Amino acid sequence: MRRARNVLAAARATLNPKVTAMANSPDQDPQRYAVIHGHFYQPPRENPWIEEVERQEGAQPYHDWNEHITYQCYLPNTASRVIRNNRIIDLVNNYSYISLNFGPTLLLWLEKRFPYVLEGIVEADAVSRAHNNGHGNAIAQVYNHVIMPLENQRDQHTQVIWGIRDFEHRFGRSPEAMWLSETACNIQTLNVLIDHGMKFVILAPNQAEKMKPFDALNQAEKMKPLDAPNWTDVSYGSIDPRRPYRHFMYDKDGRRNDNRFIDVFFYDGPLSRNLAFGGLTSSAAACSEAFWKAYGRPEFSPALVNAAVDGETFGHHHQFSDMCLAYLVKYELPRRKINVTNYARYLELCPPAHEVMIKQGKNGEGTSWSCAHGVGRWKEDCGCSTGRGEFHQKWRAPLRQALRNLRDALVPVYEIEGGKLFHDPWKARDNYIDVINNRTHDNVTRWLTEHMKVEVSKQSRVRAIELLEMQRHAMLMFTSCGWFFDEISRIETVQCMLYAARAAQLCRQLTGHDYEQKLKDDLEAAPSNVPHFGNGKKVYEHVVEPATAEWQKVVAQYAIRLALLPDHPTPNKIYDFHLDGAGTQWQQLDSWTYGVGSAHFFSGITFEEHEGSFFCINFSGGDVKCFVREFTDDEHFGQMRSRIMDQAPDIVEIGLRSIVQEFFSTRAYTLNDLFREDREKVISSLMKEKLQSWKSYFEHIFQGNVGLMKRYHELGWSIPVELRISSQYAVAVELAEKLRESSHDGNLDRVRVMKGMLDFCRSLGFQFDLRESEEVLRTMIMGRINALLRQITIHDASMLKQLLDVAGSMHINYGFYLPQNRMYRLLNDGVLALIERGENREEMADAIETIIAAADMMGFDVERYRQAARKQRGEAANAA
Repeated sequence: MRRARNVLAAARATLNPKVTAMANSPDQDPQRYAVIHGHFYQPPRENPWIEEVERQEGAQPYHDWNEHITYQCYLPNTASRVIRNNRIIDLVNNYSYISLNFGPTLLLWLEKRFPYVLEGIVEADAVSRAHNNGHGNAIAQVYNHVIMPLENQRDQHTQVIWGIRDFEHRFGRSPEAMWLSETACNIQTLNVLIDHGMKFVILAPNQAEKMKPFDALNQAEKMKPLDAPNWTDVSYGSIDPRRPYRHFMYDKDGRRNDNRFIDVFFYDGPLSRNLAFGGLTSSAAACSEAFWKAYGRPEFSPALVNAAVDGETFGHHHQFSDMCLAYLVKYELPRRKINVTNYARYLELCPPAHEVMIKQGKNGEGTSWSCAHGVGRWKEDCGCSTGRGEFHQKWRAPLRQALRNLRDALVPVYEIEGGKLFHDPWKARDNYIDVINNRTHDNVTRWLTEHMKVEVSKQSRVRAIELLEMQRHAMLMFTSCGWFFDEISRIETVQCMLYAARAAQLCRQLTGHDYEQKLKDDLEAAPSNVPHFGNGKKVYEHVVEPATAEWQKVVAQYAIRLALLPDHPTPNKIYDFHLDGAGTQWQQLDSWTYGVGSAHFFSGITFEEHEGSFFCINFSGGDVKCFVREFTDDEHFGQMRSRIMDQAPDIVEIGLRSIVQEFFSTRAYTLNDLFREDREKVISSLMKEKLQSWKSYFEHIFQGNVGLMKRYHELGWSIPVELRISSQYAVAVELAEKLRESSHDGNLDRVRVMKGMLDFCRSLGFQFDLRESEEVLRTMIMGRINALLRQITIHDASMLKQLLDVAGSMHINYGFYLPQNRMYRLLNDGVLALIERGENREEMADAIETIIAAADMMGFDVERYRQAARKQRGEAANAA
């Protein structure tokens, strides 16, 4: 909290009237408009076999980088704090003010993990439409952030189609524009956007080649060649970003097609760089001044100042800068009479009066906003990177070529096999986004019935989905982040290889054609900067191959969890895999357990089904082995189970191998073969069970040595580690237990008695892990606020205030952010609504005052609510 207060000091300075006083008195003529565009995106990080993001060590204390950045950026921008005198005076949904695009793969992840953040983004777009004559702030994005000019035309079209359809699915409307990954663009890419009805695009100023005024009715002007002298060279970034431009398409004879064009906005380069990298987001007043200066003295009206940055600028790259943005767009810019809008609305107000031609780039491959060499950053060792200067990027070209070779090899496979199933295989792929966003059985069946020319059976369903998944992963492997950084063994590049491995595996399952070895041989030409790896092939073998999975691995995971955690619920669902076990028989022999069983495997992604038999041995301590085979029939399974279970007790491990080999392959799955997330959960559960069995012992140590620890402290001696660790654990567990008991009956007295114990232990220098208590307390607080949102009662109001008092007195961090968001809604939609209705019952007035007091404890400036409540109470008393 101390660090947060220090960082917030800069944000509070922006609310100082002296700081925010305008340097100039703004004119009304010309009109001034401002657009701030945020490109919100994270590379897809899902394990391709389980479609979930696994734990990432570098993101700690968060689960993964998506979660890390969500808490720092995506979530705060839905309700950014405006603070005055250390108190919250307003919450602002920044997405309702700024132009934005979200990566579709990121939105899919948010839908699963943070649906309320997605709801805030969609709601903000609806609000922006109301304020901008029907034009929403959100625009679409090419699906998985590929570098469009480097992809073949078919993939470019699918990327745009998926981006549009995903946008329609999320926002309930058609997009007016599409963000291009890294703003990478050439003439072909613009043509693809025009083909799909996009009205405008946002580019960097250095991507413009030349410009000129145009007259849409001047036929002679249309016939002038592209190299006519009335063009102005702006190839050095000198194009004026304060107006929109129109990019027409020309035929091979240089004739302009007035019916084929797309409008272009070039963002203000210096302003955008200062926002992203120059520290400008530390002060809303400084931002406002920078926007004001960027207008200059335009000879046209209305003028536009627009900036485009990574959306993560606001909160992740610059912590708490979402608050600067909130004050800028809601208070500072309007105070200068600058209209905060979006590109589509401005385009309606001020259509282009100038034509532009963009740069073609090297070999016609276009240009981008983050590579001085066009698009070299994603295909060659051009020198652009964010890593160590001594690292080369000679691996980029071989990596792209290896993946292109795989993609091109999969095309005829898809066309031949898909041609047997679909009316039009490529149209089916273009429409597959409707399955990706809704994998329910009914939706998939409906979709397949529409696109398949054969009967939808179990077998044809699996083949159809696996073919389409093969194509999906063949596009995901070109996600731009794989080439952006400095080394082929980084997680972003490994992620692209994982998608390649999955695509190759699906092809092998479908046809028997194995392109994986060719992929590895091609990757051998990609040199690594890390001696341990040497080249891309070694990276693939050491990092990618161990992460791959097949149905046998999932069945083994099911059996291992049964063996190690027999008292836990049966794991009938592992990610998107459904397992139904039957006929499992376990026996205990001395210190180890062994069992034989079967499980039905079903994939919720591909609808693939298998029946597996397993033999699992737990030697205790997490040392477990599992053998898996295809289930044949009940009779064979029964015979196998009887023989193994009857003979196992008489045979030591080494002698058991002959029986195992008779029925199973020699492949033994161990704890290390579990998916990483489940491996950690199993180990944590085993450890928790151990700690639980020692709990009473730790409590005994603590209770029996309180006086001794006090003597140590009085003498200034360090408390022995044996006493300190056991006591810390015992107190933390007891507090969590008391809170859980109180959550059931609402009696907080048992929790309050813990305060003295906590204070005493903290005086001894003890450090507590209170995450469990924090979670319980947060749930209790959120529950009371939600209850009050449904109906305000003095009981719930009083309980909320007591819970906050417990949290404050015991210094328990209950994760204030989400409770504050709900409290803000309670104050404005609940408390104020009751006051405005003239609610004058004594009990209700007491409840309102109690809620206001609770909001005060949560950091809100509640003076206006108190005044309104007092006024209403006074009026009620006078009326009485």
